[in-house]
Amino acid sequence: MKKYLIFAATVFLSLQVMAATLGNINDTYWHDGFASYRATQKGGVISFTGGTLHEGGYDFKVVKGRGGKMVVKSVYDAMNYITTPGRSVSGSSIERRSINGQDMLIITSPQGTITDVLLAMNGDFDTALKEQLNQQLDGVYRDNNGQYYSFDGFGRMSIGDSKAKLEPFSFVYIYETPSNVIDFPALKKHYSFEPQGQNFKFDEVKTVDGMSWDEDPGIETIKSAKINKLRGLRYSGDGLWPITSAEILTSGYFECYSADDLRLMRNDIYARHGYKFKDSSLRNIFEKQSWYKPVTSNANSLKFNEVERINIALIQNMEKIKAQNDF
Repeated sequence: MKKYLIFAATVFLSLQVMAATLGNINDTYWHDGFASYRATQKGGVISFTGGTLHEGGYDFKVVKGRGGKMVVKSVYDAMNYITTPGRSVSGSSIERRSINGQDMLIITSPQGTITDVLLAMNGDFDTALKEQLNQQLDGVYRDNNGQYYSFDGFGRMSIGDSKAKLEPFSFVYIYETPSNVIDFPALKKHYSFEPQGQNFKFDEVKTVDGMSWDEDPGIETIKSAKINKLRGLRYSGDGLWPITSAEILTSGYFECYSADDLRLMRNDIYARHGYKFKDSSLRNIFEKQSWYKPVTSNANSLKFNEVERINIALIQNMEKIKAQNDF
C-alpha cells in the first residue's frame, strides 16, 4: 500500500510540473498552417493528434525531459517534410508562450534553433486557413496596364481604379480545403493567385470538363496578369512584408513562397532596421524603397522585436527545408 501511495504521489507531482510548463493544455487545439492538432494529456504524456481538412495521420507526443523541459517524442508524420513535428527532430523542446496576445507553442531544436510554431486556434481550422490566405493577399497592387487590385486582409477585394469599392469574396474549396482560387461575385469571376516575391501572378480562371471546384478541377487560365504590390492595407507599416514585424506566422504561411522569395522576406526585416547590405542584388531592391534608410553594416547591432526574431528563425528553417527537398 505504501509503495502504491509513493507511485501515485510521483505521478501527481509529474503532472503538476507538466501543467506549470505548458499550462492547462488538455483538450486544446493548435495549428501550424498545414495541419491542426488536439492536445490531450494522460499521465506523463501529452498527445497531439490531428490532420488536415482532407486527411488525418499527423501525430506527435510530448514528455518531460532532462531539466524539466518538455520535449517532442514519438513523431508520426503523414507527410514527413510538411508537418511541424516532422521537421522537428525527436528531442526538440516545446515551450508555451503568449506574445502580443497570441497563445503559441514554440518548438526549438536540440541545437537551440526555433524550427516551428503552433498557434492556438480561436475558431476552427477552416477559419485559421482562410485567415492565413488573407494575410498573404493583404495589400494594394497594380498591374502593368495601370489597373488596381486591393485586398483588405479580411475577405474583401476590389478590381478597377484606386478608389474602387471593396466587395466580399470567398476562397474556393479544393480537396475540402480553402485554396488559392477566389470566387468574386461582384464581377462573377474566379481568380487564382500565386506569390512571386511580394507581388502575385493573378489569373482569371475557370474549370474545364464540367468538373466542380470542390473536387480536383482542371483549371484553365482565361487571362493572366502580374500585379505589383504598392502598399499594405491591413498591415500598413514599412517594408515589403510588414506583417513579419507585426504577427508571428506559421510554416504554412512561409511554405507558399520560393526559396528566393523567403530570402527576400527575411532580409526585408533587416532592411526595416536599416541594415546596409553587402549583396548587390539586395541593395538594388531595397534602395528603390522610399522607407529604406541604411544606417549600419553590423547585423548584431540591430534591435529586433520578439515577433521579428521568431519569424526570422522560421523563415530560415523553411529556406533550409526547401533547399533539402529541392522545391
